Amino acid sequence: NTSDWGFIGGGKLNTVQTGQYNTLCGGYQNISAGSYAIVCGGSNNDAADIWTFVGGGENNTATEDHAIVVGGKDNNNAGDTSTLVGGLANNIGAAANYSTIGGGHTNDISASTEYATVAGGLRNEVKAGQSTICGGADGEVNGIYGFIGGGENNTVYKDHSTIAGGELNSASGDGSFIGGGHSNITTGIDSCVPGGLSNQANQDYSTALGREAVTRNKGEITQSAGAFSTAGDSQIRRLHLRRQTTDDSTNIMVTDDGVSDSAGSWNCDVKTLQSYEVVVIGHKDDDSEFAKYTFDGLIRRASGSNPVSLDNNKTVNYESDASWDCDITVGSGGIKINVTGVAATNINWTAKVVLTESTVP
Repeated sequence: NTSDWGFIGGGKLNTVQTGQYNTLCGGYQNISAGSYAIVCGGSNNDAADIWTFVGGGENNTATEDHAIVVGGKDNNNAGDTSTLVGGLANNIGAAANYSTIGGGHTNDISASTEYATVAGGLRNEVKAGQSTICGGADGEVNGIYGFIGGGENNTVYKDHSTIAGGELNSASGDGSFIGGGHSNITTGIDSCVPGGLSNQANQDYSTALGREAVTRNKGEITQSAGAFSTAGDSQIRRLHLRRQTTDDSTNIMVTDDGVSDSAGSWNCDVKTLQSYEVVVIGHKDDDSEFAKYTFDGLIRRASGSNPVSLDNNKTVNYESDASWDCDITVGSGGIKINVTGVAATNINWTAKVVLTESTVP
């Protein structure tokens, strides 16, 4: 006992050193090396810095101020004011302050990753602050405020994203969500895959459902029960488009925040056949005039060419003002829903588009 006012309660080959007011209650070959540090028992444990605590177990180490290891084996806590409850070979890295590992096996909170949590499981890693893995195996969170509930081999790459469970899922869009399933991917901002198999929510605010569905426009909902050969080659797509007109010029309805004409209303990929059903309503902003138009048609785009219209049927269901108009054009700029209002009048246009889509290799 080389500590000032240190205490050893019992056990064998225990050491209290280089500090003051250290406590070592018992056990075997334990070290209490920081001022005010405590080792309660177990073997080969080390409370190596001030105000650290090791409750028991074997080969556990608390190496930073206020760090706690309650028990378990081969655990290391190097985060200030961090807690490691138990389990085997878990690690809280240097300067991973205010973090927690509840238990499990070979879980890791990377150095300098503050306010992180791994509740348990096997080989889970949190590499960004304020993130959580509840359990499962081989989960990895790389974005701040990320979350994995469980499952196996799930990875969160971007900030604020969530994978609730499942296997081999990947959340690569900021704020995206995967509920479960297998081999699903979110790359769009705030995109969503509730579950299923091999779905891809590639566009912002989009949702992919079922099996091998692929989203292609912002905000769309895409459903598939399976592909012929490639994800997205047989699916149903549902789009919401909008535009406000303020004069009698013609404008294109779009998903891109209602203002950009850069890609038309939607596109048709090469070697793709699309059947469409469209409903468009116009609503004057003082709630005095209205219109409704419906369309159905068929579009094909051959390899190396622009999309062409094979069929397009228009119905004017209602118009308060006959000078309002809506039509659909198909060509080099993609497929466009064109709306025309009247001078000095604000008209809010909203469209629902349902596409039945097939693509061949």
